[in-house]
Amino acid sequence: MVEYFKYKSYEEYLEIQRKKALLTKTRTSRACGERRRRYLYKRMSKTGVKGSTILCIGARDDSEILFFKERGYQTDGIDLYSTDNIIECDMSKIYEHPYFQEKKYDIVFSNESLEHCLDIDGFIKGLNLVCKRYFVCMCPVGDAGLWDCARHSFMEHMDDIEHNKKDLEECFSEFNVILNEIHKEGHRMFFILEKK
Repeated sequence: MVEYFKYKSYEEYLEIQRKKALLTKTRTSRACGERRRRYLYKRMSKTGVKGSTILCIGARDDSEILFFKERGYQTDGIDLYSTDNIIECDMSKIYEHPYFQEKKYDIVFSNESLEHCLDIDGFIKGLNLVCKRYFVCMCPVGDAGLWDCARHSFMEHMDDIEHNKKDLEECFSEFNVILNEIHKEGHRMFFILEKK
């Protein structure tokens, strides 16, 4: 059973998160969003993350999808609302969405969105379904105060990177950790997982 953290119901969670996403979606398209995408893409390339298809989780704005399309990827994006390039889908329920039943992506990309995931087990179930090779994720660390939906076990030991790696491997058991870093003076974690 999913606990709703500080929300009274799933419907309240959806309503509040939809509003937040719509209010903050311009952050994704502004210069700071572009700089972060470029940085993450550079780190992906240096780490050997390759593929032709990518799914952007919590894309917020078409700019993230267009960024990867410009680099030759076949790209889909999801968020709690739809646009020309974004499919309306709760990241916790990818495995239930009809569009994703037969879809597989070389890379699943999450930039500042996992902290809004209500049901991490549901997300991982969907990730295991749609991800063929790599999961690339940047998110706040647990004490950054930005995790508004849940606390996850892999956020507990950020002061010990090796312990944190074990937590990631336990939580994402179908993956191996190939990169695990802390950024922005300890406020952001960046990890890349590879499917076993």
